[in-house]
Amino acid sequence: LIPLSFMIDNKFELLKVLGKGGSSKVFLAKDADNNKCAVKVIRKDKGIGQQTAETMLEREHDLLLKLDGHPNIIRSHSVNLDGVLVSGEESESVMYNVLEYAKH
Repeated sequence: LIPLSFMIDNKFELLKVLGKGGSSKVFLAKDADNNKCAVKVIRKDKGIGQQTAETMLEREHDLLLKLDGHPNIIRSHSVNLDGVLVSGEESESVMYNVLEYAKH
């Protein structure tokens, strides 16, 4: 069997789970140019409420942009509140934040 690949918006291939919390998972991913990044994904059907999740992602992105350039802070590249996670023929609506991948 060939494992299914997971794609978000046909831009990011999710490679493995780096961490997870109550409402989100962070994946190691690669973009269309084969660059590694981290993608924080929140499924829209999770119990925290869509508006709360949107506010959380936007606030996190804005805060990281304000701290951009600090050597100990990762960069937030983009936020998408209307993303689509696709695996095989199945898809689901997600919100996500694309972050700099910092290997430790």
